[in-house]
Order: sequence, then structure tokens, then C-alpha cells
Amino acid sequence: MKNILIINLTRMGDLVQTTPVVRGLSALYPGVKISLFVNIYFAGICDYIPNVHRVFMMDFKEVKMKVLENDPVGAYRLVEGIIDQVNDTVYDLVINFSHTVTSAVLMSLISARECRGLSIDEGGRIIKRHPWIKYFFNIVPGRAFNPFHLCDTYIKAAGLEPDGKGLELAVPRKTQLWMDSVLDKEGVGRDDLVIGLQLGASAAKRMWPLAAFASLADRLAEAFGARIALIGSSKEVDLGREFETAAAVKPLNFIGKTEMKDLIALLKRCALVIGNDTGPLHMATAVGTRVIGIYLSTADVTETGPYGTDHYVVKADTSCSPCGFDVECCEMTCKRVISVENMYALTCSVLKDPKLPSIEDGPLWKDVQVYRSFFDHNNLMDYRPLIKRPLRREKLYSHIYRETWLRILDNRPFDGLDDLYGPLKEKLLSWYSGEKAEGFEPFFSEDGQALSRLKDIADEGELRVIIIEGEARREDGNIERIKELWSGIKALDDELDTLAGVYPHLLPLVIIYKYGKDGLESKELSDLALETAVHYRELLSHTSAIIRLREMLIEGLTAGGKPKGGTGKRKYAHAGRS
Repeated sequence: MKNILIINLTRMGDLVQTTPVVRGLSALYPGVKISLFVNIYFAGICDYIPNVHRVFMMDFKEVKMKVLENDPVGAYRLVEGIIDQVNDTVYDLVINFSHTVTSAVLMSLISARECRGLSIDEGGRIIKRHPWIKYFFNIVPGRAFNPFHLCDTYIKAAGLEPDGKGLELAVPRKTQLWMDSVLDKEGVGRDDLVIGLQLGASAAKRMWPLAAFASLADRLAEAFGARIALIGSSKEVDLGREFETAAAVKPLNFIGKTEMKDLIALLKRCALVIGNDTGPLHMATAVGTRVIGIYLSTADVTETGPYGTDHYVVKADTSCSPCGFDVECCEMTCKRVISVENMYALTCSVLKDPKLPSIEDGPLWKDVQVYRSFFDHNNLMDYRPLIKRPLRREKLYSHIYRETWLRILDNRPFDGLDDLYGPLKEKLLSWYSGEKAEGFEPFFSEDGQALSRLKDIADEGELRVIIIEGEARREDGNIERIKELWSGIKALDDELDTLAGVYPHLLPLVIIYKYGKDGLESKELSDLALETAVHYRELLSHTSAIIRLREMLIEGLTAGGKPKGGTGKRKYAHAGRS
């Protein structure tokens, strides 16, 4: 490939989380020219993303203003002008990582040999191209059972394997020296401990209370002599002023006073950054600074936790955390349970031991959990809970799906399950149970019948559509038989919905099957039947693998040894989707 365009029009943090894709594509295709298409308000960060050839910017606020001023022609001209610039090249690949209808429309206007992500077909339908993109749009909204980080989803959708190197931003040496001189003038020595605080977030419900930040800063300044640097955008200036009033310590208030390059240099100078799930937290990891993220409300550590090794996340360990995107919470339990004492104890421990192995449970950590980030055996981002607690059903299935979805979405057969079973068993024992695997069996014993029925439905559905395909291709095909078979498929699909309702942990399997079936594009009945058979076969393969993994875990965990009856070297082939 010679030219690749990446569309990412949402937030600055999302752009930073695109950097592993840019790095991976540059390594895979030496000499490739990678361009970015971004929102003009977040474009500043692009100057510090290595291996970017060009940046195209669109001012969506200006376009919207033209529309509101009843000037649709003016709005059209603005969009047309940018698209003309973008289309001075025919791209070998365009990847749309944005999640909006607007991005899909723009995607459909770009000259490309191959497109991945949200787009629009000739009939005006929104389509999602690539298995990992389809997965992201259909599973992540369910949240509880998604086991993959946003960055890893991006990487896989780009056709890459993760390299385990984290995010990446380049800090110009000249800029770093300038920031050092600024701190020198503030009386900050080169060996002083500088801790950055990010007070703001994209929404108030995702912000830890400002008074708590102020109290934490006072304790860290007293205990460690730490210099506190406040980080944030011009929209968060009032937060900085409130902090200065609330805290006894005098902070280095950089909120709204730094350009992008200065902010990156300041983050690199910090020994630690503590903040909410927002852009600067991810920027800090990208320049090699350790972070402690406070994840509240809709912020999900699995999806958007710090992407790198040995970072930390604190979140409420309650059944409602994280919230669904459509939830309006009046209680905000997560803000209440994460205390200054929690954050101070964790920060002290991390400053003493950057690779904190565990935290002893006790009253201080009631309803709170701490995670440490690391790259697993597949170089995928993962988060280990540092406080051992009983395993919840949704987390158990999330761990299982983490292993099985990789095979399904990468279109690889299940050639034996030992390589999935071993890491999964080790994780469950070391993270939740220790020497005894207590509490696992009830989850498994309650699900066997539902999984078996799910497998039978997939098997029967595949058989029915194969028969339909044969009848449809015959000149004298039996129309009444075809109608009868389709009617049976409708009954099977209704039963799938019922199973997913009764057993929510099986919902991801059903969602992906139904989305694939609903998105069929063929016009001929015989072709539609063949495509439907592929989706049934994938459901059958995935369910069969989960059933076998479940059997292996029951035997291995409850017996404390290897599973009985072989090593799981049974092949479950499947046909993947594009």
C-alpha cells in the first residue's frame, strides 16, 4: 500500500489512541503515506503523532452554523472544499474510526480502493465494513461482556497485530527544554516530584469532586513535597480557580495556559498524572508518564483505560459501574465510594512500587477496585484487579469471550482449545481465587442447557437454509417447502431472542448472528441462503467452542488440575465474514 487515510472526527483522546495503528501501518508498509482526516478543534495533537504525512481538517461548527443561518449552499461548499483536497489522492485504504452518520457520509465521498468502518452504500444504507468494526458497533453498547480495549479494536480493524508498545506522541526537544525553563522559574528543581492533576472531563458526571482533588493534593504535598501541576483546557479555567481556593497547597496552574506542544512537554515532565478518563490522561501515557485514572459514570476501564504498561485505574466495584450510555444517574454512587483516602493510599503505594502487585482488601476498599494495566500473551491490553474478590458471571464470560472472539473475528478455526484454556484458567485462579477455585461451578452448571440449545438452534438453522438454497437453485424448486423452512427459521430466531433475554451473558453471540443476518446484501434467494448459512455456522462454531471451554474449566477448576477426557484438541471450523 502507498496511501492510507484514517478518519477520526470525535475526541482528542480518540486521536491519541489511533497512534498504535499509525505505527503498525508504517511498519507493515514501509514508505506508506498515512493521512489523517480530523475535527479542526483536535487537529493540534496530530503534529506530534509520528509517521503522519498529511492532516485534513474540517470545522464542523462552521458547517453547522451555515446550516442554522439557512445557508445550505455555503455549508455544502465548505464540505466540498475539504473533500476536494482529500481526493487529490486515490487511497489504497480508508479506515473510518468515527461512530457518526456524518463520518459515514464523508467516507462515501472519498476515493478509495478499500474502505473499512462506517460508510453508506448505493442505496443510502449505513454499512459497517470489517468484522472488528461490526463487532465494535454491536457488542460495545452492551458493555458488560466486551473484553477488548478501543485501541486493540482499532488495531485489529486495520488488519494489524498489536505490538504491545502502547500509545505514542513525540515531544520536540526544543519544547521540552522550554518547559523545563518555565518550571525552573516557578522554583521547580529538576529532581522535584511533579504530580499532574486533570480536574475536568467530557461531562460533569465523569469528574471526581474538585474538593477531593484539592484534599489529595494537600496530602501529597505534605507527605512527599510534591509540586502539583494543574492540567486542562481553556474551558476548565474555572476549575483551576476553584481548586486554588479549596487547596492549601499553591499549585502550578497551567489550565488554559498551554499550547498542545507545551502540554505534552509538561505531561512528560510529571512523575505521575492523576485524573479522570479524558484526553490528557491518554496523552500522558503516550509520552511515557505513569497515570492513575479515576473512572466514573460511563467510563469503562476495559474500553478506554490507560493503554500501556503499569498504569492504574480506580473505579467503583458495584453492579451499576460503569453506567450505560443512556442512564441518567441521580445517586452517583461511584463518586461517593472513591474517597480521598483511597486515592492517597494508592498514590503512596505506586510512588513506592510502580509495579504494585496487589492490595489487601479491607474496609478502606469497600466497593472500590484498583486495576493495573499490562499487555497479555496476545499483546492485547488487559487490566488485572489488584484486590481479590469473588468473580461475577459477566466478568467470567467476558474473559471467555476475550479468547474466543479473537478466533471468530480473525477468521481462524478452533484447532484445539489448550492455548485458550491455559491462559484463561491461570487468569481466573490468580485474579479471583488463589489456590482454591471457589465460586465458579454455579455459573457453569446453570448455563449448560442454554448453551446446548443455542448450539442446536444454530445447527438446525444452518441445515434449513442449506435446503432452501438447494430448492432455490432448482428450476422446479418447491416454493411451499421454502416458505415452510423460512417460517421455521423465524421461530428459531425468536427462540434465540428468548435465550438472550433469559441468559444475558449469551447475548453477544445472538447480537452478532442477528446483525450479520439482518445486514445481508445479496438479491437472489439462493445467495441469501448461503450467506445466512455462514452466520449460522459461525454461531455454531463459537457456541461449540464455549461449551468445550466450559467443560474444561469445570473439570480443571473444580478438580484443581487438568481437564479430564483429553486436552481439548478438537477442531471447530468456522467461516468468517468480511
